[in-house]
Order: sequence, then structure tokens, then C-alpha cells
Amino acid sequence: FYKYTEDWIVTEPDTDAMKSILLETAEALSMDTEKIPVSETIASDGLEIYSYYIENENYKVEVNSWLKVNIYLKKTDALPDGYTLHHNASYDELYKTAEFLKNKYKELLNMKNPAIDISSGDYTVDGERLWYVSFYENSSDLSDAVINYNFNRIFFYSDDNGELCQISFSGIDTREKIGDYPIIDEQEALALLIDGKYITSVPEKFPGRDFVKKVELVYRNTNRDEIFMPFYKFYVQVDITNASSSELGLVDFGIYYVPAVEGEYIEKMPQWDWIFN
Repeated sequence: FYKYTEDWIVTEPDTDAMKSILLETAEALSMDTEKIPVSETIASDGLEIYSYYIENENYKVEVNSWLKVNIYLKKTDALPDGYTLHHNASYDELYKTAEFLKNKYKELLNMKNPAIDISSGDYTVDGERLWYVSFYENSSDLSDAVINYNFNRIFFYSDDNGELCQISFSGIDTREKIGDYPIIDEQEALALLIDGKYITSVPEKFPGRDFVKKVELVYRNTNRDEIFMPFYKFYVQVDITNASSSELGLVDFGIYYVPAVEGEYIEKMPQWDWIFN
């Protein structure tokens, strides 16, 4: 379990940590941090510091109060011929590009064992498949790998031409740890799902176990979650596919979450927070 603040409102930002991360990131990009001043922006309440940033002719690096890092490339980083980062490129094309980026930005990634994650893979109603490229620190310890995947990923984004334009660190501060708790296994979670003990944004009731097509162990970490805890994330085929999707042979999947922590440690069942999926 990790504790955070509801809506990610940070009332007492750790400005020392913000500055340290900012300068460390800038130095990894070979920015001269001794000559470039650090600037700040103020939160909407007019009281707290929202972010610090540093910029030169090539990059603007910003670290906000919940320690998320955004790197904006002022000059489009043209990829070599044969490489693309466009979100509707194929999985294989993006994996090839990710291998290139892993080597080019190894100082910035600062990972001993960087794992490539080509994620999403969802289809639009027009049949276009969308993918996104990120990296996380892999580990032989499954718990560490799951935590790194959910909280410590680095995403590479493209412009409309498929060129690199932004790099973002997922930026969730997990320093306030509540504790370690035992979790149930996948079959126990499936039984709870069938029994209706889940949260979901799907308006229909759970259609039955035959419609479960995939399950993952994840942390929910939206800006409505004050406590970060593990869930089993079930992908369930639902009967809400529109006509255009049906013509393309596509089906819709709804997401159903079941808490992975043993029930005796949960005082109140989490509720759907109006965050889609």
C-alpha cells in the first residue's frame, strides 16, 4: 500500500526533491545546469509552488509538485530512416524504434535492466490500432517489477509526423509506504468478480466468467486514488460494440477491478471513482 493525496493536491511540496530531480534530469541531457537558471511556476491557489523548470535551445525540463518529469524537445528529434514513433505504427515497428531509443537515451533512462513496453493496442472505431512506447526497470523480484511498471515508467511521445517530441516520467511519489499486505490469487479474485465484488465503469452487470478474456495484476493510480493498492484487472467482453466496429470484426472489452488484498485488511470496498476504465 502507498498513500497519496486525493486529486493529487500537494499542499507541502518537497521543493528540495523537485530541484534535485530537475537538475539530475537536465544533466542527463547534457544541459549546463551551472549556467542555466531554474525557474518556478505557482499553483492555481497562488500559494504553493507547482513546478520548477529549466530550459535551453534544445529542451525544456519541468518537474511538478508530485515529482512528475516532463521533457519537451524544442527541436524535433528526427529518427533515422526506418524508425518511427507514430502511435498507429505497427507493434514491430515501434519495438524496433524502442530498441534504438533505449540505447540513445540510456543515460536518461538510468536503468540497469530497462524493459520495453509497447502498450495499449486498442482499436479506434475506424479499425486503427494505437500503441505507446515506454520503459521500466525490470527485476527478477516480481513485486519490484510490478511496482516499477505501475509507478516508474518513462514514456516517449511523438508528434503527428512520428518524430520524438516529449519524454515523460510517470511521476508518482511512493515514498510514503503504508505497509505490506498478503494478496489473494487469480482464482480467488475471479470468484469475487462472479460474486459481484468489483468496481467498474461498465454500465451493464458482469456478464459471466465465460466472457473473461484476460487478467492482470496492477495498481490503480489515478488522480482520484488516495491509497494505491493492487487490483486484479479483468478484461471482459461486453455486448456494446457499435455497428462500425462490428463490421471490422472488432469487439469491446470492459474493465472490472477486484481488490487483490485479502478482504480482512479492507475496511470498506473501494467504489467506482468515475474514471473510465
